Amino acid sequence: MGLEILAKIPWKEIGKFSPLILDVAMKINKAVQKRFTGGKSKENETNTINNSKEYLDRINQLEENEIEQAQLVQNMASQLNTLSDVIKILSKRIYLAYVLSGISILASIVVIVLKTQ
Repeated sequence: MGLEILAKIPWKEIGKFSPLILDVAMKINKAVQKRFTGGKSKENETNTINNSKEYLDRINQLEENEIEQAQLVQNMASQLNTLSDVIKILSKRIYLAYVLSGISILASIVVIVLKTQ
């Protein structure tokens, strides 16, 4: 029953796009980290908008949240990439099992035919 669900999922398409998803996630993560941690400070803009402590604290919370979300997206893309690799390996092993089963059935038929003669 569980294998029927897996058979309906387009694993080939997912496998094709998983490296792209991983690359995009890494680019997003780098851009967010560069923007919020490695970029130049914008103190002048902050001072002209509003310099209250609550406002700055909220901005810091939002920046930290953005960084965490970018890391989460990167982790998810990495896991998806790993999952697609594992599914490719599993698919090859299942194919090999089918081939070996077919060969063993064919060999058993040949043995039965030779014994009956």
